[in-house]
Amino acid sequence: LRWADVDMEHRYLIVCRTVDYIHPHGYVEDEPKTKSGNRRIALPEFYIKLLKAHKVKQERDRTRQNEKWENRGLVFPDRTGGYLSPAHLNADFKALLEKSGIPPMPFHDLRHSAATILISMGIHPKVIQEFMGHSDIAVTMNVYGHLFPTLGEGVAEKWDQAFGGS
Repeated sequence: LRWADVDMEHRYLIVCRTVDYIHPHGYVEDEPKTKSGNRRIALPEFYIKLLKAHKVKQERDRTRQNEKWENRGLVFPDRTGGYLSPAHLNADFKALLEKSGIPPMPFHDLRHSAATILISMGIHPKVIQEFMGHSDIAVTMNVYGHLFPTLGEGVAEKWDQAFGGS
């Protein structure tokens, strides 16, 4: 994610690239795997505030690093402005979990947690599909369908209200 992909005024970000470490080539940027992987994600106001504070801190870090800073425009770079190493990210994440008293989990589980939170908030599955960048609603339902047990609740009552007449 680059700062150019974040519109703080209109509160959204655009997902339009991925990055992977491929030995021996190093970090390689590419487009998301599917067309739906390219997406616009609305951001809540609290997240915009966090991003603004993060940008101020990042600017201080950039100034301290001076000529060592790699100016890639990354929102979440390493200490010198380059790509975050997956190994360092995983180590930092593991330490954060330990410090917080949360059981160990893979970093990718945060993605599943986000989807689960959206489901618990009653967000429509189609919106979750778009948020997650799934190519099809079937992917979302196959992965998270078991978390939607109440989708059918109230259907009979709604039929009665619409057509029951009494």
